[in-house]
Amino acid sequence: MRRALFVLGRNWIPLLAALVLATMLYAGLVVAQDTRSFLGRVTIAPVKPPEDATLLEPLPDVTLVRYRAPLDVAGRVSTDSFHASVDLAGVVPEPGGTPTQVRVVLAATDDRIDIIDWQPRVVMVRLDPVLTESFPVIINRSGSADGLSIGPSQVQPGTVSVSGASSRVLAIDRVEGRVTIDASAINVDVDVELLPLDERGAVVTQVELQPERVRVKIEVARQLANRTVPVVPALIGVPPAGYRVHAVSVAPLAVLVSGEQPQIAAIAEVRTQPIDVTDHNGPFEATVGLAIPDEVTVDTPAVLVSIDLRSDEGTRTFQAGIAVQGTERDLQYSLSVSQVLVVAGGPLAALDAVDVTALTAAVDVRGLDPGAHDLAVSVRAPEGTRLVSVAPPRVTVTIVRPAPPPTPPPAVSPAPSPSTTPAGGTLWPGPAMGRGGRVA
Repeated sequence: MRRALFVLGRNWIPLLAALVLATMLYAGLVVAQDTRSFLGRVTIAPVKPPEDATLLEPLPDVTLVRYRAPLDVAGRVSTDSFHASVDLAGVVPEPGGTPTQVRVVLAATDDRIDIIDWQPRVVMVRLDPVLTESFPVIINRSGSADGLSIGPSQVQPGTVSVSGASSRVLAIDRVEGRVTIDASAINVDVDVELLPLDERGAVVTQVELQPERVRVKIEVARQLANRTVPVVPALIGVPPAGYRVHAVSVAPLAVLVSGEQPQIAAIAEVRTQPIDVTDHNGPFEATVGLAIPDEVTVDTPAVLVSIDLRSDEGTRTFQAGIAVQGTERDLQYSLSVSQVLVVAGGPLAALDAVDVTALTAAVDVRGLDPGAHDLAVSVRAPEGTRLVSVAPPRVTVTIVRPAPPPTPPPAVSPAPSPSTTPAGGTLWPGPAMGRGGRVA
């Protein structure tokens, strides 16, 4: 035992140095194994973006991650081991998108992974308000057309809605679908992808089209005929009582139909789909399709029909007595006629409702002196109607002041009755007669 202690005491310094060296080598080996670099691509996700705003450019990826992890964990590290994000809550969207710097946040999905560093730590973002616009679909046809008669392009639907950053949507000049015409004269009936293009014909990216594809039909024939024919609105039903169709217009007035020569030659006009006027009591518009044979195509699949519904109107003749207004008690008035004929016009329903007993005509004699006066007859039109005419429009009013009654004569005594003589003569009273027949 003493010998062993003696040997250990003489060699403790070399032994200690060897122990320290072994510890350092082990520590270095452990550190070298745990510190690693991940060179995969980690997608950066936007967090809390403002409403109705979108990123003008896609966010870059995190391309370098330095981390520590146990050897068994480090061997399984992949893109799914990390989650990168940027907080957009404080970024203000502006047309064109002002560049704004935001910090990249990186987290590990496994708690045993200790992230040391990553790149990039910050990124530049541009937020633009979202805008939605509608565009008509334009079909760009290509291919050999020599010797072919090509009908108009029928597109369903004919318009497309485009949504995206306002600066990108406003840069769109047209939305186009491309179709190739086969030289073998085969009819086109295909789904076509739509392309939003700017003025130079370049595709505008990062916008959303709804729908992304449309159905295109094109009649192709070697003897295809085209003809412009008028559009005729087809009305059905009966307007409500008291109403009638006053006018009908259609836009466009004519359309171009295409098809085989015998069919097109037999078409003189194109009627619309039926338009029911039963439940309408005023002007209205309707967008309707056209009634065409299956083998015939038309350049305008729908038209706008404007229908002017108005109430039925007419006239009625009524008889009205003439009232004298503004009379004075000490004057007498006489009319050349006592009644006039009143013609009223307007909706038939209003004319039928006129109360003839309440219809009166009048002449105003206020302030007029005795004599003959030619006066206008005034008539108030019944409610809901208009006055057309009054016959006669003027009458003669004669005003007189009556004479006072005559003064009665004074009362007289009654005369004596005559007496009869014996000879049969009548004796009238007279002056007294004297002897000899003389008047006394």
